[in-house]
Amino acid sequence: MQWPSLSVILSEIFLAYIVYSIYTLSLLFVSPACEDGKPCLESYLSERPQLDLYMYSSIRRNPASRDVDLVYSGQNFAYDQTQTIPVTLTVPGDTRRNGTLFLHILLTPPSVKRSRTFVDLQKDIFTSYTAIKMTQYVVPEAEAFKLLGDKSHGHGTKKVTSQIIVRPVSHVKSRVTFTIMTDNVMLPIYGMPAELVNHIKIIGKRTFLPIVTCDFLQTRHRDLKRITPQNYTTNVAVEYSPVSLGKLRLVLHVQATMENLRNLGFSDKDIDEVKGIFADTNVYLLGGTFFIAAVHLGKGHNMASLVSVSFQMIAMSFLTKGNNDFTSDHLADIAILLSSCNNVISTEVPIALGKIAACIRKSGKANEFSKIETANVMDWLKLNCPPAMEKLEAFFNTHGHRCVHELDLFAEPWVLKPDSIINTIQVLATSIEENYVSKTLSVQETVASLKTPVSPFVKLLLRQIVPFCRTAVTKREMTKNVTVSAVHTLRLAYRRLGALMVAENYIPDEHLIFFLTHQEIGQLLNNHNSLLVRKALRRRKIYQQVAKLEYPEFNTGMPVPIQSTLDVSAYEGCTKIEGTSVCGGSVLGRACVIIDLSEAKNIQHGDILITRCTDIGWSPYFPLLAGIVTELGGLISHGAVVAREYGLPCIVGAKNATQVFQMGDTVLLAGDIGTLQLIEKA
Repeated sequence: MQWPSLSVILSEIFLAYIVYSIYTLSLLFVSPACEDGKPCLESYLSERPQLDLYMYSSIRRNPASRDVDLVYSGQNFAYDQTQTIPVTLTVPGDTRRNGTLFLHILLTPPSVKRSRTFVDLQKDIFTSYTAIKMTQYVVPEAEAFKLLGDKSHGHGTKKVTSQIIVRPVSHVKSRVTFTIMTDNVMLPIYGMPAELVNHIKIIGKRTFLPIVTCDFLQTRHRDLKRITPQNYTTNVAVEYSPVSLGKLRLVLHVQATMENLRNLGFSDKDIDEVKGIFADTNVYLLGGTFFIAAVHLGKGHNMASLVSVSFQMIAMSFLTKGNNDFTSDHLADIAILLSSCNNVISTEVPIALGKIAACIRKSGKANEFSKIETANVMDWLKLNCPPAMEKLEAFFNTHGHRCVHELDLFAEPWVLKPDSIINTIQVLATSIEENYVSKTLSVQETVASLKTPVSPFVKLLLRQIVPFCRTAVTKREMTKNVTVSAVHTLRLAYRRLGALMVAENYIPDEHLIFFLTHQEIGQLLNNHNSLLVRKALRRRKIYQQVAKLEYPEFNTGMPVPIQSTLDVSAYEGCTKIEGTSVCGGSVLGRACVIIDLSEAKNIQHGDILITRCTDIGWSPYFPLLAGIVTELGGLISHGAVVAREYGLPCIVGAKNATQVFQMGDTVLLAGDIGTLQLIEKA
C-alpha cells in the first residue's frame, strides 16, 4: 500500500478547511431556530404595516429638536423596494469650519398627530432609528506629498519633519445607503445572534421593530466631497435597499472586522481598499478564502499567503498525480500557471518608472537629466519636464511607502528618501527604450502550454483552479501593501513624535526614537532618563552589525545566525549551480553579485542579478536586469512574481550562489531547467 504524498495530505486538509469555512459562513444566512417552549420574537413587518420615513440633519449625533433640520418626509414608505432618494442638506457654519454632520433616519407608523418633533418621533416606542455620520476627515493628497520637501526646504530627508503632520479636511459623503431587514423571521430571545443585539429594538414581549442600519460597504472613498466655506448646501443620494437577515449579519461581521483594522492603525484609505475586496470581489471566492481568514484569524497578509500557497499545492498535486518527485517540467508548469496575474502591485513599479523615463526621453533632455545631482532632480523636472514630475508625484503617492526592509520603522521609504528611484530613472532615461508589457495568457492558453502530460480531466480541474491561484497571488500582494501602508502611518507618527522630543530635549536625535520600545518612550516622556537614551544609542550603534546577520531559511526554537564556513575552493571545479525555476527563458550576461541593496548602484543594464533575496525595495532596478537569481525565495516571492509578469528568466533557492560567483563573471542563466552556469571568470 502506497502512502499518500505530503502535498496530497495538505491539499485535502486545505479543502476540508474551505468546506468548513463555507459551512461556517452559511450559518450566517440561516435564521436561528426557535425551540419549542422557549420565547421567540416576531418581526413587526410580518403584517406588512404602513410606515412613514423621516430624515433630519444635524451637527450632533444626539440632537435636541432645535438642533435638527427636516430634509425629507414621506408617507407609506415602500420598504420592500430598492430606491434612491435625492436630498439637499444644509451645511451649517460649524460643519464648514471642519466640523461634523449627521443624517438621522427614522421609520415610524403613521400618526393622527399632525406635527411631531424629532424628539417626539425618536421617543415613540414604535420608531426605528439610525444615525449616519455624513462627514469624514481626509488628509489632502497634495499636502501628503510634501513629505519630499519644497522649494524653500530642498528635498533632503532632514528638512521634511515639519511636513509630516498635516491638517485633515472635513469631507461630506455624496452617497449613503441604509437598509431595513425585511425577512419575516422568528428570533429566539435567549439565542439572539450577538451582532444583532445592539441593533434590535423590542416592543411588548414578543415583537422586534424593523432593523434599520447603514450599509457601510457601499460608502466608498470616491464618494467624498470636500467641504469649503462656500458650501452652504450639498446634494446627497440616499439609497435604500431591503436586506435579508443573512446579508445583514454578514455586513455587521465585516464592519466589526474593519473597526478592528482601524484600531490597529489602518488609515481610512486603507480601510476603503479592504472594503473594496468585499464590495467588488466575487462572493464565492470571497466566502471561501479571504473573508473567513479575516474574520476568524485576523491575519490578513499571513492568511492570504497561506491561501495562495495552498492553491499552488492543489495545482501541483494535479500535475504530479500525487508523486513525491518534482521534475523541472513540474516547476516550470507551476510558474506558467501563476503567471498572467492581474493588478499585482509589485509589477506596477517597473512600469511606472519606465513611463517616467520615456516622458523625459520624449522631452529631448535625457542626457542633461542623467547628469543632475539627486538633490536637484525635483526642481529640474518642475522646470524642464512638468509631465514627468506629475508622473513622479503620482508614483510617490501610490508607492511612496514602499522600500527595502519596509516593515522596519527605522527604514526610510521612497517618499522620504527617493535617491534609488531617481538614480534608476536617470539610468533608464539614457538607455534603449523597452516596453515592459505583461505577457498575458488566458486560462485556456495557460493549460494548453503545459509541458507535463496530463489527462483531459486534469486539464479541466486545472482550468478551474488557475483563476483561484492567480487571484490569490494578487490578494497576497494587496494585503502586503495594505500592511506596509499601515506601518508607514506609524512610522510618520513616530518621526513626528521624535522631532517633538528633540525640541523638548528628551533625545538628541529624532531617529533615536526607533531604538526605544513604545513603553520606554512613555517612561522617557514621563521623566527624563539618561539611561534609556544611552541604551537607545547602544542599540543604534549595533544596528548595522545585526542587520548583516544571516539566518537559516527554516528555524526551530530561537533563531541562530549562520556562521559562514563555506569553502569556496570546493566549487572551483563546479561550473553550475541548480535552483528552482520560477520563470523560464535563457540569458547570457554579466553577473552582478550584490549582498546588500546599498551596492545596487553597481547594477548595469543587462546584468543578471545574483543576491540573497529580493523584496519590493529592489523593484526600481528590475527594468535594468536581464535575469534574476536568489538564494532564498519561492514560487510567490517578490522576485518570482515580478519576473513572471515581465518574462525575466529567474531561479530561486540557488544555494551559495552569492559566494560561488563573483561580480563581472559571464554566466548563463537557464530558467527552464533552473541552472546558473559559469561561462567565463571575471
